[in-house]
Amino acid sequence: MNEQLLILSWLLPLLAAPLAIFNREWPISLAAVPALITAFFVPAGTAQQISWLLLGSHFGLDHNASIFLMFTSVLWFVAGLQAELTMRNEPHWLRFRFFFLLAMAGNFWLIVGQDMVNFYLGFSLMSLSAYALVIHSSSAESLFAGRVYLIMTLLAETSLLLGFLLIYGYTSSLSPAPEQLAGLSNWAISLLIIGLGIKAGLIFLHVWLPLAHPAAPAPASAVLSGAMIKVALLGWVRYLPIGQEALLEWGGLLVFIGTLTILFSVPVGLVQTNAKAVLAYSSISKMGLMSSLIGLAMLTPEHSQAILISVIFLAAYHGLAKGALFLGVGMVKALNTKSSLLLLMMPALVLAAAPFTSGSMVKTLITPTFDNLPAHWAVFLPMILLTSSFATAMLMARFMVLMKQQLKQPTKQSLMIALPWISLIVLILLMPFVLDFSFSPVIDSWPLAIVLAGTILIAYFQPAWLRSLPGSIPAGDIVFPVMKLGILTGSWLQSVKYTIADNNARLMYQLKNKINYQIRFERYSLQSGLSTVRKLNPVLIKHGDGFLAQFRWPQPLASKVSNSLSLTVPGLLWFVVLALLITSLLIPS
Repeated sequence: MNEQLLILSWLLPLLAAPLAIFNREWPISLAAVPALITAFFVPAGTAQQISWLLLGSHFGLDHNASIFLMFTSVLWFVAGLQAELTMRNEPHWLRFRFFFLLAMAGNFWLIVGQDMVNFYLGFSLMSLSAYALVIHSSSAESLFAGRVYLIMTLLAETSLLLGFLLIYGYTSSLSPAPEQLAGLSNWAISLLIIGLGIKAGLIFLHVWLPLAHPAAPAPASAVLSGAMIKVALLGWVRYLPIGQEALLEWGGLLVFIGTLTILFSVPVGLVQTNAKAVLAYSSISKMGLMSSLIGLAMLTPEHSQAILISVIFLAAYHGLAKGALFLGVGMVKALNTKSSLLLLMMPALVLAAAPFTSGSMVKTLITPTFDNLPAHWAVFLPMILLTSSFATAMLMARFMVLMKQQLKQPTKQSLMIALPWISLIVLILLMPFVLDFSFSPVIDSWPLAIVLAGTILIAYFQPAWLRSLPGSIPAGDIVFPVMKLGILTGSWLQSVKYTIADNNARLMYQLKNKINYQIRFERYSLQSGLSTVRKLNPVLIKHGDGFLAQFRWPQPLASKVSNSLSLTVPGLLWFVVLALLITSLLIPS
């Protein structure tokens, strides 16, 4: 039964997708139930081999996949319920149901698929189906976000496919064991970092994320940020040689890129005027922190297991909290009550690592990993964690300010539509107590206290220099300068093309004139020469009429001599010469 649940967890939403078009009443959240059962009741270590499927498929649950499937299935289930309650009467609802189920199937598929073929197919199905979720509203903004998302997704899939091909060429296995990945080529590692880094939203590869999240409906944004981008971490854990050898260059590079991602996302996120865009930059910041921890695991193989455990729990708590925040954006807009805003503050505080929350709990998993590191890393990495704490706290403060500004008159919507969202918030608040983990000391939350105090002071004094900052950087940031540079480059190349074409046309015109002049000159010279010959020898010129038809037989000279005489005398002379020649040939010597 456990083995069948592994298959059913992703196969049911895949088969339910076409049925959801014809039956509007069938709740899409039910498709996540087999994955929920699998995550919570199927023990880690369960495996299923299907030799006839896709070159020999291997499905299973290790400890990492089990945790990923837990928070992912919970998030898809709640988002599906919320979509049923709030989006049923919207345009394109049937299309949303279809692609929502396909993306769900792909997400579950890549988690339980333990070989590269199934991971890649699930990754592609999830990523391509999410395009329809991004463009759901069909507005100009969503269509633009969809184009950027699709371009980056295809680039990610291409890089991932090439990386998997190199891994297979090196290991000769579609399900390589960790020890088989030792000595993996730099090309394979770089392709995996790029392909999965696009999905994770690393700096310079992140441009799709702050455009797609605000464009998609709230339930779609919840799974995009809470579940889909986390698959990058699972791919790195499975297919990078973490724990097998010290990868100093690649590990250091990933730590540096992750740190740069954190530092970049904070100022850009703080000037956003869309609350969902602020959440998107917060996701980028957190993924930067998790990427830095992956880099640290690559640097120190002896501590990699402890570091990876902290990364996986960090992904789980961030996924649930961020999903609750995105769902809350839709709920606050639907209810427009202060109580809904107060509920929204709960996952924001969790994400900012407030005391006695899962954010505070995860800190106790991360900080012990710094104790046995080399001296320079033991100093640098706590600074990264502190920077991330400040970044998250500031972005959450900005997010709550924007949501408060959007409050209007309370609507007549029933609180029943918010029950899935409220249930998710309760689960997030109870999670650290259920897991029985210790919390970090209250004093460790001092970055949050400083940010809250700063927010209060700014709201009270309202300095003038801050008023011009909101909206100064659009969501998507570097995509617009890149587009402008592309337009300018295209215009320059077009002008160069036209200049070359004009020069070629001018040269061809000059060459044509020169050739025509030369032809006319040669014709004139030939005509003049033949005219002279005609005057001297009309017999020869008559022979030449077949060569140049435009030359006519020369007219007789206007003289007192008759025409017959003028033509006969030269003929008689030639006749005499020929007669003498024939006579000399006939007379014997």
